[in-house]
Amino acid sequence: MYGIDYLETFAPVAKMNTVRVLLSLAANRGWKLQQFDIKNAFLHGDLEEEVYMDVPPGFGPNTGQVVCRLKKALYGLKQSPRAWFGRFTKVMLKLGYKQSQGDHTLFVKHSSSGGVTVLLVYVDDIIVTGDDLEGMENLKKCLVKELEVKELSKFKYFLGIEVAHSREGIFISQQKYIVDLLTETGKLGCKPAETPIKVNHRLGNALEDAAVDKRSYQRLVGKLIYLSHTRPDIAYAVGVVSQFMHNPKESHLRAVYQILQYLKGTPGKGILFKKGENLTLEAYTDADYVGSMVDRRSTSSYCTFLGGNLVTWRSKKQNVVARSNAEAEFKAMALGVFQHDRTKHVEVDRHFIKEKLDSGLICTPFVSSDGQLADILTKGLSGKLFQKLVVIDNGLVEVTIENPSGYLIGIKYKKMQNVLERRNHNSNRGYWDIVWDGNSYDKLETKHVEVITQTNDIVELSFTKTWNSKNHGKTIPLNIQKRYIVRRGISRVYMYGIFERQEDVPKAHMYQIRIAFKLKEDKFRFMALSDTIQRVMPRSEDRVKGHSKPLDFKEAVLLTNPSNPKLKGEVDDKYQYSTENKDNKLNGWISDHDSVGFWIMTPSNEFRTGGPHKQDLTSHVGPTALSMFVSTHYTGTEINTFYKEGEAWKKVFGPVLIYLNSASSKDDDHRKILWNDAKRQLSEEIESWPYNFTQSEDFPHSQQRGQVNGQLLVQDRYMDKQLMQAKSAFVGLAPPGEADSWQKEGKGYQFWTQTDEIGRFNIKNVRPGVYNLYAWAHGFIGSYKLDLDITILPGNKIELDTLIYDPPRNGPTLWEIGIPDRTAAEFFIPEPYPQYVNSITNDGADKFRQYGLWERYSDIYRDSDLVYTVGTSNYSKDWFFAHVPRKIGDDRCRPTTWQIKYNLQDVNNRGTYPLQMAIAAASFAEVEVQFNDPNSDRPHFTTKRIGYDNAVPRHGIHGLYRLYSIEVPGYRFRKGSNTIYLTQTRSDNSFEAVMYDYIRLEGPNSLNN
Repeated sequence: MYGIDYLETFAPVAKMNTVRVLLSLAANRGWKLQQFDIKNAFLHGDLEEEVYMDVPPGFGPNTGQVVCRLKKALYGLKQSPRAWFGRFTKVMLKLGYKQSQGDHTLFVKHSSSGGVTVLLVYVDDIIVTGDDLEGMENLKKCLVKELEVKELSKFKYFLGIEVAHSREGIFISQQKYIVDLLTETGKLGCKPAETPIKVNHRLGNALEDAAVDKRSYQRLVGKLIYLSHTRPDIAYAVGVVSQFMHNPKESHLRAVYQILQYLKGTPGKGILFKKGENLTLEAYTDADYVGSMVDRRSTSSYCTFLGGNLVTWRSKKQNVVARSNAEAEFKAMALGVFQHDRTKHVEVDRHFIKEKLDSGLICTPFVSSDGQLADILTKGLSGKLFQKLVVIDNGLVEVTIENPSGYLIGIKYKKMQNVLERRNHNSNRGYWDIVWDGNSYDKLETKHVEVITQTNDIVELSFTKTWNSKNHGKTIPLNIQKRYIVRRGISRVYMYGIFERQEDVPKAHMYQIRIAFKLKEDKFRFMALSDTIQRVMPRSEDRVKGHSKPLDFKEAVLLTNPSNPKLKGEVDDKYQYSTENKDNKLNGWISDHDSVGFWIMTPSNEFRTGGPHKQDLTSHVGPTALSMFVSTHYTGTEINTFYKEGEAWKKVFGPVLIYLNSASSKDDDHRKILWNDAKRQLSEEIESWPYNFTQSEDFPHSQQRGQVNGQLLVQDRYMDKQLMQAKSAFVGLAPPGEADSWQKEGKGYQFWTQTDEIGRFNIKNVRPGVYNLYAWAHGFIGSYKLDLDITILPGNKIELDTLIYDPPRNGPTLWEIGIPDRTAAEFFIPEPYPQYVNSITNDGADKFRQYGLWERYSDIYRDSDLVYTVGTSNYSKDWFFAHVPRKIGDDRCRPTTWQIKYNLQDVNNRGTYPLQMAIAAASFAEVEVQFNDPNSDRPHFTTKRIGYDNAVPRHGIHGLYRLYSIEVPGYRFRKGSNTIYLTQTRSDNSFEAVMYDYIRLEGPNSLNN
């Protein structure tokens, strides 16, 4: 007769959740994993119960009246596992280990030095890990003495689960188990399936289907349940087919076979445990409302991440029918806090989450469907969602792109698991975007992905979206290709976009096109834009209320209580870090903790708008790094970014690239090392332009391009009777237009260079097309345009005759103010207010970037407006850099009138005196010019309202260039003292202003005489 509990078996088997949590801890903490085996484990148990057995054959005469009483456990005895584990537990408690109440096979010990040793029992296998190496060694010695332990070295295999260790982390899979299962079921040669279960499947009781062998079905599903320990992607499908174990039909078996077909195509998948940034616990819950075809019950699911690694998940039908979607979602959140049902209680089951939420221990942010990781556990999903991420790894960088959106969500480099901010949504890490038609905003989320090329040397992917009329007004009317390239042996990611408008699309105004990257805020604090502009930056939290004070516009704040006390009292404004296209080739951030640099490189400006002098954003607080292609910054809407209805257009933006580098943590000057290395790498990229490894026919390679050579000379007979060499002049090819149209051009390509000492130029690598040639030279006003179209064909080389630029000039110079260089940089730039200083931009050529300089005018010219006396005044000290209104109250301004006083020894009343007035920037301004008569009813000349540059508040030193040649009749002048009055009439706010480039008064034309 069997006694009490004789048939009850007990095996010391660790829960798989515990195993995965332990692996995540080991990966995050860098713990070494060891595996031990107990020799003859079940012979080590001490029986606490009285167990009797028949006398063994040969021991003596078996009369039926005598039995043997066992003193020790034996193999085959049902009580042996419990007896052995009982003794093992006593040994562990004796050694000072604590037994977990959540999983009795887990033992933990903390040393006095703060180290920890963790031991997990799986039948007779033992896993040991932790950071207390001495404690682990002592444990091994004690186990050898007490239980005859045999060390199996590194943890590699247990119960059909394979464990692989690499620099990436710890990877577990059941590939051999899958292959054996496919062989056993005859499915090794089957055609792979894209998903483990059909989308919108209708699996029910299928009463009309033929029945299948129940025992075989249960055995097969049981193996799939075990396989789901490392394959959460099949958990939902296995959960569905397991509902029909009692009465399986052919349709159910076909569903099981689809799971096998899916496994055939994905045998190597598993779970990778890698080092995360911290041990944050994240859980996702979801529910599929009344999804069951059998009883209309909802399916609950959850998955939990520890340190960025998936450790637990579950897909289970709810016990009762939910009456609403909200009820189903709440049950999904509240149910399953514990993995094992028997440990639950009503209070825990229904109110655990609410209590923890009320106590502030957890938060429950909303997760959109696209980011809901538990969605895969509640319903059958399409194939593309089973390939949610595309990962490219060249051994130096690992790039993760979301499929099919094309969002760049992860870049792993060195020990940094992700240089992008993991706390951000996938759409807010690395993304393209467009601002269009006012305030419409599109992040260019794509719908399809295609592998363009994949070899041992290079991978190029294309993420695409095609516009259709159903999206009218919702998305930008463009066909989009976002391309990513990773090459072997270099830590760089190349990106370019192909944007196309068909003839049948509506009108659109595309104000901004760019790529943005949001980096890890707790790592990247140091920003570098040039040799002189490099600094520790504020954090984004420093810009919010309580840490900063808002200033005159939303982009600018005064740091009052920043996280870094050294930054207190500084102004932060992203426009302080703008730069010209020609200089905007390298910007980025440095993580001092990791000695890692993240750089955006732009080896060519051919695809940018507005020519070489167009100013634009770079990097700013976030930490944010930008690659700007199109914008209205410093130009306003005068730049040509409007496309009328039916206007076809196509353009390639890029390639640009991300470059990552590192320095030794021992280097004291690692910032300088990283910056100088980035500059060297940029030089290599510029030398390699145009790239020949891109695979789009829309991006011509070097042999498919042409070049234009020539020489530019300047003819100004009032300066020199001989032709002058246009040294360092800017010469470029741009779409056909007026002489200065290139600075407003936003649709085509531009190719610029600078002349050498004798005015020679070589414009290389020009895309095929029709262009005009434009130029301007330092020291000369106006712009040059060659009056003929230049057609570039693949491979051709055009040699132009010597080009002669005859700048605007009608007479000799009587006086001049400034330097004709298209900026106001040579004029007086005041010291900023002490309370508004940004230390990095307060020296030399960058002083104009300081906040609040426009208000200094009213301080310096407190009682009257600026008066400049030719021959006495110095424009670098006496000509304010911006002609702004006078501030007369908190919100009121009034126009200002500047005076230029000069003497004329003689006046030709019948002659014409040209006044050349070059303007470097204008914003909703109007300049009225009067000669010797400030009180005349009408001005002698007016620019009328001009400009949308907004250069003054955006800390620019120029915007769009304008030249006014004003012909003044001689009778307006007088012999001796004269005065020109310049009135900036607009004064609605402090930013309605102009910046002058150069002013020159010429005498009557004397050469013709």
